[in-house]
Amino acid sequence: MNLKRLLLGIIIATFLLRIPTFFDPHWYFDEGIYATVGSQWLKGSKLYTNIWDHKPPGLFLIYGLACLLERTSTIDILFWARLLACLAVILTQIALYKIARRLFNHQKVLSLSIGNLKFGTWIFFTPVFLYGLLTSLPFWEGYMANGEIFESVFGTWGIFFLVKNLNSKTRNYLTAGLLLGTAALIKPVAIAEIILGYLVILKSCQHQKAVPKHPKRTQNKLRRPLGVYTLGLIIPLVIAGIYFLAQRSLGDFIYANIIYNLKYTSSNPATFEEEIVFNFLRIIAFSTAIYLLWQKKELSPAAISLGWLILAVISATLSLRPYTHYLVQLFPPLCLLSTTAFGIKTAKVSHCLLPVVWCLLILIPLNQRIKLTENIPYQFNQFNYFQNFLSRVTGNKTSQEYINFFGHNVASNQKILDRLASLEEMLITNHSVFIWGGGEAPWLYYDLSQLGLKPATRFTNYFHAEANPEGIEETIKSLRENPPSFIIIFPSAPRFEELKKLVNQLYLPVENFQEAAIYLKAQNLEPGIQS
Repeated sequence: MNLKRLLLGIIIATFLLRIPTFFDPHWYFDEGIYATVGSQWLKGSKLYTNIWDHKPPGLFLIYGLACLLERTSTIDILFWARLLACLAVILTQIALYKIARRLFNHQKVLSLSIGNLKFGTWIFFTPVFLYGLLTSLPFWEGYMANGEIFESVFGTWGIFFLVKNLNSKTRNYLTAGLLLGTAALIKPVAIAEIILGYLVILKSCQHQKAVPKHPKRTQNKLRRPLGVYTLGLIIPLVIAGIYFLAQRSLGDFIYANIIYNLKYTSSNPATFEEEIVFNFLRIIAFSTAIYLLWQKKELSPAAISLGWLILAVISATLSLRPYTHYLVQLFPPLCLLSTTAFGIKTAKVSHCLLPVVWCLLILIPLNQRIKLTENIPYQFNQFNYFQNFLSRVTGNKTSQEYINFFGHNVASNQKILDRLASLEEMLITNHSVFIWGGGEAPWLYYDLSQLGLKPATRFTNYFHAEANPEGIEETIKSLRENPPSFIIIFPSAPRFEELKKLVNQLYLPVENFQEAAIYLKAQNLEPGIQS
């Protein structure tokens, strides 16, 4: 069979597997934040100053593109975001295929055959197939438009350009640096690929012969690749810094992306004693990665794959949070490693066992702390996701039954939207809304923006308001200075006494659903309506 046709076939299968994801309702918390922040940034709000999240700007740029596509096509933003995620998965699959061919092309592969079908170089398609499958299944949350999916495409292509001309004079370090720097502007976990890049460059330059009687030339052979690679890394960061400096938001940009994320990582649920154990394991694992890369004179393909996997495990487990989509970062090196595990004769068992053991030593105690396995029954229930879609397509489920699969937030948000839409003609001004809620709030903010109501404060949920120093004080100050047209309070949100006082002073109750209470600023009513 033609290898290009096989690659195309796997890509088409991946696309077909992800089709149901294009038609989800607005339900997933993180995507709601990205959509709200990205759309408000596109409308002119200053990112991190007027609208806030602690993710890097690259992710909001992607969602801003999805919002722009929604405007031009009238097709929902989530459709475009999931389609862009699907494109990212496909591009990552292509990169994995090219990396496998580049690293393992000169290795001896196992000779396999089924009937008249003979396998050989087909083993290079193993990572392509596995990555498409793993990221399309609901269990890992890889089927959503999360940051890890978009980071992986730039990170994987960055690794490809690092190894494209390994141990040769022509290098692609600038391109690799640009791609990995861009990946870091989407998700900070790209630090794993960035560190791997430095290790690969150091090892490949060390392998080159020194120039006799010319030590400076020998030093330049190391300095130049490192300098070019570092230049590529910092160019995207400098561009971002210049943009936010021009927007007078540089301080907010630095706080959200560096200071807050460091606090977020350090505020993990582990005890002091557990932190010591975890840090010890990380040091041992990192040392193992260096050992794998330095054990031979030349860089071995297996060492690169295994070193990448170990660094990815360390990066993905830094915050000790029980979110399965954090593990999506492991899929590119893990799938690439399958080429070694299933097809390469020269791969030593010890080379595979050593890093796997250290990965488990990190993941097992991690599991004990965050109880990740407690979510497994719920995650396996998500395999009904495809059944739910097919039932809707075949007419065995009504639209409401299909939506109910995604939780009560979707239906409750729709109820609130319908009620506010019916009040639109009663308003003199309807410029802003404040929502005191958690997981329900981000998508509701976005949907209300379609009615012309923009967020009244920069925080899209109470988690971020409470997590930021003086975030609560900042929120109530903004509400008092510029009272929004609507205030929506969810009973699941924590008590906010100052907000309650403000509501009693300036607002009238419009509706009190079981899910939320809606209040309207009294001055917004037409004469006679207040009575």
